Amino acid sequence: MGRQNDNKIIESLRTITNADNAWSKLGKVIDTDETLGTCTVETLDSAVQYTNVRISAGQDFNSIRIPAIDSIVIISFLNSDNAYVSLIDEAGKYKITVVDEEGETASLRDILERQNQVIRSYVDEISTAINAATFKHPYGPTIAEPINKVQFDQAKDNADTELDAIDDEIDRLFLPDED
Repeated sequence: MGRQNDNKIIESLRTITNADNAWSKLGKVIDTDETLGTCTVETLDSAVQYTNVRISAGQDFNSIRIPAIDSIVIISFLNSDNAYVSLIDEAGKYKITVVDEEGETASLRDILERQNQVIRSYVDEISTAINAATFKHPYGPTIAEPINKVQFDQAKDNADTELDAIDDEIDRLFLPDED
């Protein structure tokens, strides 16, 4: 039953695209152009390079996985001039765009970076407040050392290190925003 449905889908695609000679090839990603949403793929069987292979079959780039360089992909051809990546072995980066509560479009990268900055500012505010604490007593106000200042400073440093690691991971996983 599954094979019969697959054949129907293939036949429908051929009819819609007028592509009687559709085929697929196994290849290795040589280069990517994240701005154009294309890549260059070298076939494994014959070392032929195909340029301008679309990374996504559709024109909607709201959610796209950019294949890693040297990763194995399957490229599908609708005809001799139109190919797209139909299967990715390993994604190098992601580009995901979402619509927020106000209906505004934002990249997931932007959202994560904003949240990371908010958390970082809260950690800084807490640190500043604790380090600036003063207490009143009969002889006048005095600056108080937090009881576990060394431990607190270490916790702040650990939080900063983790937030830096999150920033690095965002940079590694997501494409830079286009201005």
